[in-house]
Amino acid sequence: EVQVVIPLSTDSAVHSKVRAHCNYMAGVGGPSGGERQAIVGGAGKTETLAQTITRAQNLNSRYVSLVNQNFKIVAPDTGVSEELDPSYLALLLGGMQVSSPVATPLTWKKPNLLSVENHAGWDATQQAEKILAKGFIAIEACSKGLRVQRSITTYLVDDNPILSELSSMESVLTCVRDLRAQLNSMIGTPARAFTASLIKSFAKARLSQQVDLGIIKAFDDKSLGVDDLGDTFRVNVTIAPTEPINFITINLTVDRIPSSA
Repeated sequence: EVQVVIPLSTDSAVHSKVRAHCNYMAGVGGPSGGERQAIVGGAGKTETLAQTITRAQNLNSRYVSLVNQNFKIVAPDTGVSEELDPSYLALLLGGMQVSSPVATPLTWKKPNLLSVENHAGWDATQQAEKILAKGFIAIEACSKGLRVQRSITTYLVDDNPILSELSSMESVLTCVRDLRAQLNSMIGTPARAFTASLIKSFAKARLSQQVDLGIIKAFDDKSLGVDDLGDTFRVNVTIAPTEPINFITINLTVDRIPSSA
């Protein structure tokens, strides 16, 4: 029952294997162990922006996120400052993700860091838009300290707002794992004439609960159906995952409004 994989390695070859693992678990491996995500860390301050972008492009996965900054914390065992490589930043962000409610974005969350450092050729605050467009997560400075810009994945095929958001993908994968766990209680029972209808009712009830719990935003009741394939029953449904609030815009109309007593 693994939900997020964090390899303590900055090796791109290891990251490729992690991506392959996530792809496998999202396919034929899912029923045996469950779909999962990963966050990986690059080589850090020795890598240029171009090299970091290449890392993200090579991954290009809805299941894998990338960070590439060294950081300093107060070591819990010594009480003194210690610098760690980006694989540990990935570990820290992964811990933040799994310890918060499902589909909670890391956008503007503030990890307990003393400082972050990346290659001198790029600046997380000044180049935020470029960084986000290139598919990796960065820690930036703000008036209240250090914060996560946005928790995005390395998905770069298009600007799909679900596949490129770590928290939205968490919503999707949690929906699948949770629904499967509920329906698996029927495995080992005989397939009768009413079984498809029974599975559909179970699925509808659980999806409704997922909406109430905030795991997903909604599902299309009309799309929900069950195919009887003999010893296999396939559930088909369209869901709307929970998406993050990344922006709030204000549309102001200015006019004179006379006052009266």
